[in-house]
Amino acid sequence: MKGDEFMQDPFADLFLEAHEQWDLEALAYDLAEIRERSLPPVELVYLRGLLCYCSPQTIAEACNVVPNTVAKRLSTGLYRYVEQLLQTKFQQAVAVNSWSDIPKLLSQVGYKRTHFAAEKGNQPVQPGSRESLIGKPGLVAFYGRETELATLTQWITKDKTKFVSIWGQGGMGKTTLVAKLVEAVEAQFNFIIWRSLRNAPSFQTFAYDLLSFIHGGSINDCPTATTDQISVLLDHFRQHPYLVVLDDIQTVLASKTAAGQYREGYEAYGELFRRLEEEPLRDQNLQEEAKSSCIIVTSWEQLREEGRFTGEGQSVRSFKLRGLGTAAEQILAEKKLEDRALWDNLIRPYGGNPWALKVIADYIDKTFAGSVAEFLDQNTLFLGDFAYLLHQQFARLSPPEKQVLTYLAKEDVPMTIAALAEIIPGPMRRSELMTILQSLSRRALVETSRDGKATHFSLQPTVMKYVTFHQK
Repeated sequence: MKGDEFMQDPFADLFLEAHEQWDLEALAYDLAEIRERSLPPVELVYLRGLLCYCSPQTIAEACNVVPNTVAKRLSTGLYRYVEQLLQTKFQQAVAVNSWSDIPKLLSQVGYKRTHFAAEKGNQPVQPGSRESLIGKPGLVAFYGRETELATLTQWITKDKTKFVSIWGQGGMGKTTLVAKLVEAVEAQFNFIIWRSLRNAPSFQTFAYDLLSFIHGGSINDCPTATTDQISVLLDHFRQHPYLVVLDDIQTVLASKTAAGQYREGYEAYGELFRRLEEEPLRDQNLQEEAKSSCIIVTSWEQLREEGRFTGEGQSVRSFKLRGLGTAAEQILAEKKLEDRALWDNLIRPYGGNPWALKVIADYIDKTFAGSVAEFLDQNTLFLGDFAYLLHQQFARLSPPEKQVLTYLAKEDVPMTIAALAEIIPGPMRRSELMTILQSLSRRALVETSRDGKATHFSLQPTVMKYVTFHQK
């Protein structure tokens, strides 16, 4: 992919949950002793993935490499090192026959930390202040978003919304906004759970994790059927007010097909979301002012289930997070960039995307000594490391979606469905084109506007730049 030269350690933020559940420092040290040198960074990433119960296929998708690359590296390297390490621990030969053996065997020899739940026991926890925040970001800079925060707070605290989906292009700050939202509404709930789905845990792993927390750290009778697991979770959410955040749920959605469909083996997440939307999350016998549970999800893509239930007066709400307005100037001010009068000319082409602006502001600071004017004089839309995030999103597209984006970029003007249908070669029916545009809208990759009585479709400048130079 073009633009890779601008990336530095692109996998540094993958599978970070492993640090919380495993003594990675001790494990990495012991493996280095076995192989007489440190593990390469890429194998440390793969190790973290395995310890998060991710298959080689899932690890490959997260790292954007072909699955065979990961499988070969594991079978010839990491598996063999772990076998040697376990032989010294068990004092006998131990074979690693599958990726799932890694976390199971390493747990047996003490590398897994004590369960993060504060309280052990088999009985369900009683009402009180309890938190389990796996994957929740620490304190980070928060720019603007007062209106968005006020709206979401209103939905949860006043309107008793039970399911909130916050979606939009990568880098918009969805996770940061929800972290701030949790601070604003946490007093309304007895229990707060935050889970990152970045590593795409199986539904069984996810459900067991939540039920284990709910039961104080261990559970002896977890249902095996996913339908029963969902029922038990929903029962708990009705009994006590839970705030549950599921971050980055796009990882359980399918790639190379229309947006919003679930990956094979992950359909249970869709069943959970459907039942969350259809079933009440508060005891119907309680008074109207009683507290109720709320589930918040973040995603690059809009869930297909949302359309049936969302809207004013509904207990399910969908919120598309767009770019920053004037608050984006705070990002440029932090880098002490020059030429303040030109800042808007810098913010608009990047759609107010906070992450993109951080990347560009850092580049201007280091390359042009903070001169926005000199940067703009280059007369190009520079993507830098932001291209990697766009690449991850474009890797999820189906071939017809990529074809439509290519023609939108080639024309470089907002287009109606009729105009697009005329220039796209091949037998693409009008209904098929409408379905593709709907999918691209759900992925936040196309913009719509009205001109008179017609709806036009267009691309943001960053998306157009990426399509033009990276999708040839």
